Amino acid sequence: MKHLLRHGKLVMLTMILALVGLTFAAPAMPAAHAASQPSITATGYEQSVGVQGSGFTQGGRVFVAVYDAGYHRLTSTYVTATRATWVCLPITHFCRNLAPGGAINAYMDFGYFGYVHVIARDLSTNTWSNWSTTHVALIP
Repeated sequence: MKHLLRHGKLVMLTMILALVGLTFAAPAMPAAHAASQPSITATGYEQSVGVQGSGFTQGGRVFVAVYDAGYHRLTSTYVTATRATWVCLPITHFCRNLAPGGAINAYMDFGYFGYVHVIARDLSTNTWSNWSTTHVALIP
């Protein structure tokens, strides 16, 4: 009986140490990098453009640039990609990813109308996105 109790305590202690180790080790892990080439979609408005993208490094800096029809830079900005949003149940430690992270949203105003080309670069991996072309309207 004593052997059974001692064995049970040892198993319980091992489980507690493993859970504590996982709890403190998870935040120390490095951020995951983008798994594939980032992708963007640009939407033209009245002398402005909105850019939505995904596939960037979570929490990383992203350079977004807008060019005119002749590929002369009109404007650019830096944005930060979103981080993943996880929810974990306290007792079962079952976790679910609510938002995968690595998304960007940028909105840029400029005094130009016509077709524009937009591209973004993930500064953490030095990876360029696709080009996205859209039409920007003139403010009446």
